[in-house]
Amino acid sequence: MKKTQYFKQFTDEKTFSKLVRIKTMPLFMEHIKKYGDKIGVVDEQEITYNQIYDDALALAFKLKENDINEKENVGVFAPNNYDFVKASLGTMAYGAVATLFPQQLNDTALYYSMLKYNIKALFYAKELENVVELTKEKLPNIKFIKIENFEKKLTSFSSSIKTDDPACIVLTSGTTGKHKGAILSHKALLTGVWNGALGLKEPFDQVYVSLIPFTHVFGLIRNLLTGLYTGSKVYITPDMKQLFKTIKIANPTILVLVPALAEIFLKLSKEVGMGILGNNLKVVIAGGAHVSPYLTLEFNKLGIHFCPGYGLTESANLVSGNPEPTYKPRSIGKLYPNQQYKIVNNELRIKGDNLMIKYYNDEEENKKAFDEEGYFRTGDLVHIDEEGFLYITGRIKEIIVLPNGENVSPAYIENKINELEEVQDSLVYDETNENGVTILVAELLPRQRALAGKNIENLQQFFEQKIDKVNKSLDSYEKINKVVIRTEDFARTPSLKIIRPERKKK
Repeated sequence: MKKTQYFKQFTDEKTFSKLVRIKTMPLFMEHIKKYGDKIGVVDEQEITYNQIYDDALALAFKLKENDINEKENVGVFAPNNYDFVKASLGTMAYGAVATLFPQQLNDTALYYSMLKYNIKALFYAKELENVVELTKEKLPNIKFIKIENFEKKLTSFSSSIKTDDPACIVLTSGTTGKHKGAILSHKALLTGVWNGALGLKEPFDQVYVSLIPFTHVFGLIRNLLTGLYTGSKVYITPDMKQLFKTIKIANPTILVLVPALAEIFLKLSKEVGMGILGNNLKVVIAGGAHVSPYLTLEFNKLGIHFCPGYGLTESANLVSGNPEPTYKPRSIGKLYPNQQYKIVNNELRIKGDNLMIKYYNDEEENKKAFDEEGYFRTGDLVHIDEEGFLYITGRIKEIIVLPNGENVSPAYIENKINELEEVQDSLVYDETNENGVTILVAELLPRQRALAGKNIENLQQFFEQKIDKVNKSLDSYEKINKVVIRTEDFARTPSLKIIRPERKKK
């Protein structure tokens, strides 16, 4: 079955016909304008699609007024709020390149990021004005524009933008601390948006709550842009402390989550009832890190269509999605259309409409990123079963090379450990014991709800016995030799991935 046909089967013909391919962000804005006076975004107040369109035109006018040219880099520095929405949309539809700066950047990091990405103008929210002051002083030639409600606006967006022109730069958020800027073309960005609507029975007229930063590719494409593309309503959470208040008001029909958040929501749903997530939730899209089959199956038991997927910043978020989660709960689904792939030494390599142009101003990384045929090296170790379902087995850069030359994928072992009902998350690494021997260690974060009522006398012994069972499914060199039980969560990135400790060079 062709890739498009596979995803098409999950909705009806009439609905699928509405999932039109859009080529550029100016055309995207014309598309969402058709939703007229429907509410598109809720952030303290309700904002219609007409208002989103007009506000984006006003932000675009500020760029023209400040002599910013098409294809020049414009920074967008705002929290997850409507300021971010209208500044990013206005910049991209104007034809400039929206460079998305996480709100966590301090003044020094912002200054160096402005230099690295050759920023010509910076849209910034009033909440971050103090952070911007240092950069203002050091870079007097940059245009600094506080995001406000501007009256003057362009009469239309750019008509000269081509599909392969750059639309935005999204900073990678890996676990090593060093970020790269992936340049996404209009084609790549909007292919990601289209992919986001595939595989759902009812992609249109949904209600979202934004829980992932819009500066993260998952939040930007799958939560914000796919939401707008489908004429849905996107509630913005002003503060994560007000999360459940926002959910109560919004009554979402769909949530886009990273696994760590899904874990919290599952726990609360079982403790206080599904009402904690509103009364209309039907779908959860999960990604950004490994999704345990436990989460997939438990949410589906509660009547929520919980769909895991896989993507990268460099691939405009979406590479694969699993619309059949209970059939293949361990899989991250099938590859989306308009991609080619190959597997070389177990590594997935891809190219296609959704792939980035390159990393900005980073030729060394670009040389590493692409092979001689133009395929992007994902760095992910995979296998594909006989039905075309994809499985992640590890990351190349995380491979542990043992003294005997054997290669160990910690992610592969962690995935097996995380299938245990009593384990919420795990981290596998090597260390040298008191005898100078290299051993494998598994740190476990227990799932407290699953432990409740089991009358476990010795928690350490209990988990060692569990790990012994996991060891039986592993090769001899992959076996865990030491178990550490955590009493608090792992250190995590802003997207809630576990931060792996830096490996000592041997």
